[in-house]
Amino acid sequence: MAVALTDKQMDEVVRRLTEQLGPRVARPAPADKGDPEGGEQTCGALAEGAYLWCEDLKSLECRSDNHEVITRGGVTSPQRCWQIWKRELEAHPDREFSEFILRSLREGFRIGFKRAGRLKPAKGNLQSALEHKEVVDQYISKEVDAGRLIRVEKQVHLSPFGVIPKKEAGKWRLIFDLSHPPGASINDGIEKSLASISYVSVDNVAEVIAELGRGSFLGKCDVQSAFRHIPIHPRDTGWLGLQWEGKVYIDSALPFGLRSAPKIFTAVADALQWVIIRKGVEHLFHYMDDFITIARTEKECEAAMQVIQTTAEGLGLPLEPKKTVGPKQQITFLGIEIDSITMEVRLPQEKLTELLELLEAWLDRKHCTRDNLESLTGKLQFASRVVRPGRCFLQHFYAAIAVARKKAEVMRVNKTVRADIRWWHTFAQEWNGTSLLWSCV
Repeated sequence: MAVALTDKQMDEVVRRLTEQLGPRVARPAPADKGDPEGGEQTCGALAEGAYLWCEDLKSLECRSDNHEVITRGGVTSPQRCWQIWKRELEAHPDREFSEFILRSLREGFRIGFKRAGRLKPAKGNLQSALEHKEVVDQYISKEVDAGRLIRVEKQVHLSPFGVIPKKEAGKWRLIFDLSHPPGASINDGIEKSLASISYVSVDNVAEVIAELGRGSFLGKCDVQSAFRHIPIHPRDTGWLGLQWEGKVYIDSALPFGLRSAPKIFTAVADALQWVIIRKGVEHLFHYMDDFITIARTEKECEAAMQVIQTTAEGLGLPLEPKKTVGPKQQITFLGIEIDSITMEVRLPQEKLTELLELLEAWLDRKHCTRDNLESLTGKLQFASRVVRPGRCFLQHFYAAIAVARKKAEVMRVNKTVRADIRWWHTFAQEWNGTSLLWSCV
């Protein structure tokens, strides 16, 4: 039977591995992504009554260049519910933020693109789109019918796109490659610092479970077609053009692949979270469009989930029925298994096996591309949601990635990165993928 590692046991493993692998340079763990200021997670990303990223959002709005082709898309569901948004946000403590949300929902969000040089339009689409033409045909037909893709005859900026499969069988997502070509793309014109965002983590959920006690109940839900409910300002839609089968369309809803899209959607989701909590749901977190609530009893959790569903749908953000789970005492959130009965968090076994095999393949590797290293780092970041000491052993990966300018650029795997790979490999061999909820040990 697998036994979870306590904090002390993890610390002992780290100490022993450090002795085996040589002296280390002391490196603090990075700040929790769910806690942008290093303090307590706040309701709707508020700190002392002010929304944490309001200035960034206003800067994205102010710096946006107008496209000469001005096209308004169909009315989105949140726009149809605008009066309800206005009523629900009347008591919001940050008036600047609530006015920004209301203004942007009514008129459309500015994407923050400012032309810095010559844009290069796409000459074709990604191979995945060409290989799955029927998927693209269905997607475009659906989006045109919904009024989110608009057929145009005028000249707009074109970016390539592709499709990737979703977790659900037969479901696909269209992704704009708005970073192409490097140095002359739409994303190059959106300032990174304004688009960066901090997210909630499993740590936040674990702390609440520890506070409520063993056997507490969890429920989670997902906003249906989340980004596609968020309108783009008519003066920005001309930057979001795509071409298919000789026809040109512009996107009037928030697209996947846009640098500022996560920040824009998170702002709307934070406003929704604030409204729901005001209605009595005490413990509620969200990561983008994934919401999770925790309560002491099954009845309380069920009531909270009903409030979430009713409120979200009333504001034009309907939930995906197939992704609504709970109330349960074992649930998977952000890919991590959370168990309030055993008070454990677990990395799924297939993920642990995959990670160990990947690390073994990297042990003797001397060269890689930036894309390769980013992929490995992403998997280690995922594991560090459970392996908290591992967060200290990611900094050299970040530093190495920052040096390479292009994804395909071949780079040397330096000594510090190799040392961290050995640490992770040795740890993964001894670890069973399970850790106790840290706030209760």
